[in-house]
Amino acid sequence: MKRWLLFSVFAAILAVGSPLPTVAQGQTRNALLSDSDRVLKNLPGVAIVVEDLDKDAKATGLNTAILEKYTELKLRADGIKVLSPKASVALSDQPYIYLRLTVVRIPKSEVLIYSFDIKLDETLIRPSDQKRITGCTIWSQEYTGAVANKTFPTAIHDVLKGFLHQFTTAYNKENAGK
Repeated sequence: MKRWLLFSVFAAILAVGSPLPTVAQGQTRNALLSDSDRVLKNLPGVAIVVEDLDKDAKATGLNTAILEKYTELKLRADGIKVLSPKASVALSDQPYIYLRLTVVRIPKSEVLIYSFDIKLDETLIRPSDQKRITGCTIWSQEYTGAVANKTFPTAIHDVLKGFLHQFTTAYNKENAGK
């Protein structure tokens, strides 16, 4: 109930004063650790983990396999090695890209409110005592928006493409000449 109320309020705020655009309307939020670029240096590759989609996301025809395959192809095309989950876990830093998409359909409407985020998580070792710290987010991007149901696939594709472009640009900048 809280999730629906939150998304409904957000949709109302976005809709005030202007009609919903053809593709999407939303807001991006970025989060980086102060040394995240250095952490990307010599990253051996990443596994891809996609959170299970909720029923409203599945109702659009989207599924985790589509998100995972697109992410894999884009990363590989941009020179980033994609690891199997088993290969990632075998590494000391256990790097993986995590995708989460939450969708809420506004009742009696063709409007979908969604939140889409991507992050690079790793296991880090604290230098002072060599303690392993799991689930550390090194890099993340988040987008929250509203979109007409018929343009949802295009909007999601565009957001994910932008996320992956930002990640691969940062990765390739740190690993140039490798």
